[in-house]
Amino acid sequence: MMFSFVIPFLLVLCVCGEETGITKEFVLKNNDFGIRLYKALSKEAKGNLVFSSHTTRLILALVSLGASGQTANQLKSIKTASRVYLAEGLAVDPKFSKIATEYFNSGIENVDFKSSKKTADYINSWVEERTNNKIKNLIDGKRLNEHTRLILVNALYFEGKWKNSFSVKDTKVADFFVSKHESVKIPMMETTEHILVFRNDEMKVTGLMLPYENPKVMFCMFLPDEFDGLPQVEEKAEELWKVRNFTKQYIKLYLPKFRLESTLDMIPALKDIGIENLFSKTDLTGITREPVLVSSVNQKVYVEVNEHGTGANSGTAGDGEKGVLPKPNESVMVLKADHAFGFTILYEGVSLIVGRFAHL
Repeated sequence: MMFSFVIPFLLVLCVCGEETGITKEFVLKNNDFGIRLYKALSKEAKGNLVFSSHTTRLILALVSLGASGQTANQLKSIKTASRVYLAEGLAVDPKFSKIATEYFNSGIENVDFKSSKKTADYINSWVEERTNNKIKNLIDGKRLNEHTRLILVNALYFEGKWKNSFSVKDTKVADFFVSKHESVKIPMMETTEHILVFRNDEMKVTGLMLPYENPKVMFCMFLPDEFDGLPQVEEKAEELWKVRNFTKQYIKLYLPKFRLESTLDMIPALKDIGIENLFSKTDLTGITREPVLVSSVNQKVYVEVNEHGTGANSGTAGDGEKGVLPKPNESVMVLKADHAFGFTILYEGVSLIVGRFAHL
């Protein structure tokens, strides 16, 4: 029998203004999980890469509510909003239903998996509604049949505007180097303002943090010195999370305007970082008494970065609000992201999405 779950995800969650109670321990564990998952995915994924370690961890947390024994020990419970689709006639454990609803804001619904196309369309409609129609056709009806017992879906959407938006009229076509000797033309945004930056000479990388309107959310970019230097930076990714010496400098920044979309099979990477029992000898009797097996963990991620922000809808825009003018005798540092770089979206220090931009 089959237990499959998928994770549609547009970008980031948690953009509200209330206190979240995020602890230092939560930040460290979440980001450590993200780094390990990034390294595992990087073994297979070449070129562009974008995924959400946070939502992967959240959906596994929901599964862990029904896990017992060693399976439960390999997963940690945290909170999110999800939806559980159960096969018709399948009874769910009342305790799982109560916790999933109260702590994960997860609705539970019985559907007819035998009517594969109709059910796939129904689930896909739910996903589209919650991702502003960005994620379409997530569930392939051909993968549903009379043996399918349970699907978990986590649909998250974030539309974040920059604190200081880029001016559309300053965006120009420019070279982006996909290797030392090969370049392609891409739209390059431009701004000059005070930006938080850091420098690591040993790793030969410069990083910066661009704020969104919500001060708790930041776009963090890691730009290696060399055109082909990103793999070396990724090998020491743990060191980047230890950076605390950001300084505000007057920067002339060139940043690509881009869209990334990834559809990933997460099982090989999850096994690589030690989550194995979930896919072989799973004990999920806390969800339902019927034996089930986790057969797939799929994540579909869509990211758009433009003059307005991240995931923001396109439209006519005037000049963005700029930072203060440079101080007397203050030099302007030029930072041009014209070759492969890494990035992450942070919420109060928690890495919610991680990516690599290497080409259009």
